Amino acid sequence: METEASLNSTHIMLSSMGISEARPTSYILDGRVEQAGFAAFAVWQLLPPESRPDEIWFLLTPQAQSKAWPSIQQEAAKLQVMVKSIELPNNAADDTTDFLEIAAESLPTGCRLTLDVTQGLRHHAFLFYALALYLSEFRGIAIGGAWYCRHETDDDDPKPVIDLKPVLNLAQWFHALAVFRDQGLSRRMSELLQSSVDELRLQAQQEGNDAQLHRDASDLECIVGALEKHSFAFATALPLELGKAARNVAERFPGIVDTRIGDRLPLVKHLANVVSKQAERTAFVELPQLKGKWKTTIHLDWDELQRQARIIDMCFDHGQIAQAVGLMREWVITWLMFRDGLSTGIWNYSARKPYEQRLGAIGALLKPGTDVIEPTVDQRELGAFWNQLSNDLRNSLMHNGMREESVEEPPTKPLTSVKEFWQRLKRNDVEVPRFGGGHGRLLICPIGLTPGVLFSALKHTHADRVLVIASAKSAQFIAEACSQAGSKSEAKTLMLNDIHRGITEFGTLIGEASLWLFEADEIHACLTGGTTLMGALVSKLNMRAGREYQRSIREFVLIDRRSPKEQQDTPWQLGDIHYLDDKPPENASDRTSESNEAPQAGEVDCDDQSDNTESQS
Repeated sequence: METEASLNSTHIMLSSMGISEARPTSYILDGRVEQAGFAAFAVWQLLPPESRPDEIWFLLTPQAQSKAWPSIQQEAAKLQVMVKSIELPNNAADDTTDFLEIAAESLPTGCRLTLDVTQGLRHHAFLFYALALYLSEFRGIAIGGAWYCRHETDDDDPKPVIDLKPVLNLAQWFHALAVFRDQGLSRRMSELLQSSVDELRLQAQQEGNDAQLHRDASDLECIVGALEKHSFAFATALPLELGKAARNVAERFPGIVDTRIGDRLPLVKHLANVVSKQAERTAFVELPQLKGKWKTTIHLDWDELQRQARIIDMCFDHGQIAQAVGLMREWVITWLMFRDGLSTGIWNYSARKPYEQRLGAIGALLKPGTDVIEPTVDQRELGAFWNQLSNDLRNSLMHNGMREESVEEPPTKPLTSVKEFWQRLKRNDVEVPRFGGGHGRLLICPIGLTPGVLFSALKHTHADRVLVIASAKSAQFIAEACSQAGSKSEAKTLMLNDIHRGITEFGTLIGEASLWLFEADEIHACLTGGTTLMGALVSKLNMRAGREYQRSIREFVLIDRRSPKEQQDTPWQLGDIHYLDDKPPENASDRTSESNEAPQAGEVDCDDQSDNTESQS
């Protein structure tokens, strides 16, 4: 007995047979006529030699086995084709489950199958249809053809042989279109079209490299490429790439009607219309330029925002919550840019980052422990939405649940709340709140008993506001340092009572500074001066401003190359500023250094002297 592996390349014709005896009948296909006692042998003769099955297998009941099988063997011997009998118990002939299981189990995985649905019981034709769908989809069995021979008439004219393969193909297309409609994925359609391309190429070669067949194949390959790009863009939640791919699909796919596949696929015009309409939902109005940085040609307007909103809604409808949440987060950033009057140059990170930071700052106002700033109604609504979208949903879903909390079902509460606010956003029915900022550059600077640190920091940064971290002793120097620097900065003092051990004071002082941190457009922070604990407070203020309020932080140190005594005797001398990010400050004085070099031997860092002096007090 042959093994499954040895049969994997076999081309089999499968037929079923009742108790009918052989009845010589003439059949016609594509103008050719052949006579046979059983329809399966007529189909075998009428097929081109390269398409003929290697063997013909018959599903036979015990009665058919005794009555028809001898005649089948005789006719097979004349045609020199191998035949095989598969026992079909009497009860299995009428039991759909048994019939399908027996037929499916008898066929080796990987073979090629052609069906003859002519002479079995009438309902067997429908069962063969279901069998073919199962075998092709899940068993790796290629369906070479499906045939029905009309032999019911009594006249002697040749009976037509009807090709049912297009109907099988249509069922596969129905499934592919359902996936496209319900999941937005077009890969299955591209696979079906690619099979058609391969068939056309093969046929063209067999027909002397027919030019028209090659052109049809090339046209279909362009559609295949568009479908593959569409599937990738939708599955990976790329709204701009999807807009371009969907426009290509909407415009190119109807072209299948004019290719050879249009002659082979029933309802092809209707299928093309369904695909085109579905693609239009996410497509750009016009196709952008095809090469180069084509995104720069995409202008932001309300129609574009609505197109992207439809993609988000489709993802929600499909149950693709992670993609919907990720897309929505980017959509809100784009919406803010639109409300700010931007229409171009908005698809790069540097342009989008500041708007993301603004939303993060609003969200930070609502976090526990940050109630020192009372949000407005608009800030509270948008901030709550952003926190739920970014933290409760995006972080848990887009990071694949890599956190302690389990995500075994959709997070209903935040999802419901986010969807409700989403409806308002889509209507543009949300007021844009203040996102902080508006008060220019904020300087954070500690001051010890050497006031030259604050003097130099003010001279270098030209700050609009300054938060001074001071002790009871050093606070007396603030006004004079500001005056000597010629600064008109608004000043606020954060008084540290215990300059060495007062870490428990940090919470209160950070609360006092929070509003100024939130209202700053940018922050320059001096890491020089005062005690070590003062420097630690500067770091904590930077963390609040940077992580929660999303402010831009630039840290620097000041270096005075004079001796400690000279620094005390003549404090109003400009020291060198060294920004730790290597970027020179705006409006910097001529003495600004762009390097990060440390003080050389014998030189004194302002922080060292000030810290030591403070320690002695």
